[in-house]
Amino acid sequence: MLDVIREHIEKGKIYRIVFFGDSLVAADSVHPNWTDIVNYVLKNELKMLMGDWRPPYQKVKCINSGIDGSNTEDWLEELDRLVFFYKPNLVISLLGINDYAIHQFTTQRHKGAVEELARLVAGSVDNYFYCTSIPANNEGWQIKYREYVEVVKKIELPDDVALVDVFNKFLNFDLDKLFTFVSEEGYEDVGLDIKPGDIDYFHPNQLGHAYIAKVILKEIFNVEFDPEKYMTDTLAGKMYPDY
Repeated sequence: MLDVIREHIEKGKIYRIVFFGDSLVAADSVHPNWTDIVNYVLKNELKMLMGDWRPPYQKVKCINSGIDGSNTEDWLEELDRLVFFYKPNLVISLLGINDYAIHQFTTQRHKGAVEELARLVAGSVDNYFYCTSIPANNEGWQIKYREYVEVVKKIELPDDVALVDVFNKFLNFDLDKLFTFVSEEGYEDVGLDIKPGDIDYFHPNQLGHAYIAKVILKEIFNVEFDPEKYMTDTLAGKMYPDY
């Protein structure tokens, strides 16, 4: 993908990337979040490929269109307004867990919505990567959501659409250190057993977002990324964190 982006911007064109999904994409309270990190790393990698910082920083534009609490069917309604509006070349979505956790879709309803998303987005952009959601740091929820992941993995996707199984790759990491946020309001109103003062096992911290970036950067762009190094530099106040 890096060569594709480079060739595009070398022609003087703007390359637009839109991220869409639920709170794991919106991440309004997490700084930096994984979309910020991907934006930074991509521009840095392109700068090294091209020998000049200006083209990637001027002509690669990343747009975060995440909506808290959204599910796959919500996005069937929001594509025109929050994705296609930006005329993207590349679209990356990360969502799905709310289909069960909040809205209690059946696996087949979830599968149908993902298939329709893939069909609609594939017809409007050059490349679309549908990423399964990360696992919650709660074994019960992992077991339940796995059924949805396995159903999606069996979908026959259109050309120019690819699946990234972020769920299973994320299970290889130490989830205890990636989920440390204390919930201020709790989520009992949406059916989650998270009370005020409990650890939020659905929303990862800054390091957790750096690990999401690690998976996205490797699987989509073939870029190696060290979340620990990046966060160490970031917390030390380094202007341009290494990774």
